[in-house]
Amino acid sequence: MNDIFRDVDEALKQEKVAQFWQKHGTFVIILVILLVLGTGLYSGYKSWMKTDQEHKTARLLEITKETAPDFDTLLANLNPDQKAVGLLLETQRLLEEDGREVEAFDTLQTLAADSSADQTLRGLAAYYARNLIIDGKITTTPLSAIQGPAGSIWDGYYQLQDATYQGAVEKNYKEAISLLDKILEAYPQDMVLKEQAAQLKYVYEYDQKQGN
Repeated sequence: MNDIFRDVDEALKQEKVAQFWQKHGTFVIILVILLVLGTGLYSGYKSWMKTDQEHKTARLLEITKETAPDFDTLLANLNPDQKAVGLLLETQRLLEEDGREVEAFDTLQTLAADSSADQTLRGLAAYYARNLIIDGKITTTPLSAIQGPAGSIWDGYYQLQDATYQGAVEKNYKEAISLLDKILEAYPQDMVLKEQAAQLKYVYEYDQKQGN
């Protein structure tokens, strides 16, 4: 008796399956095909993206070579942030060669003024450009002419550069110490910046007393 009920149950199940495939079979097949194609396309896209990024990274690394090819060609088709990295690499390459400080400075200025690039990278470019002025490698541009993007994380370090310029270049120790006091008050949580400002203040207070 149990066998009869089991056979009837199996027959009903098979009938339901048959009805389901008759009604929805085409849709299921199309869905499976789309899933297979979608997986293939996604894998292909990931592979293409990986290859594309590898090519772009290789182009960026070309910039660091002594005999780098045309700079504009290397930067072609890169996104703004990748171009920003390229400009920083180009700056490094130029600074490693004698007599190319002005070209490096111009490259940094280009990046600092590029509103499409990442703010942190733009701020870093402004910071390095200002350092070239402080180091005396650029004498035709005042320090105040180089400003990073508003609200940059480098703002405190720009102020430290201003203090360094006043103390080391202008020998205006009073102004330098005043700027350093403002840094110590405004950035109490930045231990690195705070330590640098405190050390500079000690040096300039000593120089001021010595009348250097």
